[in-house]
Amino acid sequence: SMSNVKLTYFGFQGRAEAIRVALRYGKIDFTDAHLTFPEFGEKKATIPFGYLPLLEIESGDYSQSNAILRWAGKKSGLYPADADKALAVDEILDAVEDVYGRVPSGKLPDAKEQRE
Repeated sequence: SMSNVKLTYFGFQGRAEAIRVALRYGKIDFTDAHLTFPEFGEKKATIPFGYLPLLEIESGDYSQSNAILRWAGKKSGLYPADADKALAVDEILDAVEDVYGRVPSGKLPDAKEQRE
């Protein structure tokens, strides 16, 4: 059953947005919960690996964004069953992860911020 899906992140797009899009695409009902930074600080010790986004489903709690995104892609029919096609998807996910790793806040700058 997909009735109890909860995705928790901060109140901005960041690493959770692709997951939200995949869930919506697959018409998977989910609770889109937001934490403030102080709330996250209080809960961090209880979150697997201490990172957001956090996915809470019947089988457990999960916190690695690409793992959650792959799960959402599989549930939504977006992630390929074919190993070679899945490899191409994973390559893109890892390239995006490389970019996130270079952006200190985890938030990509918009065009206006880049001009300043």
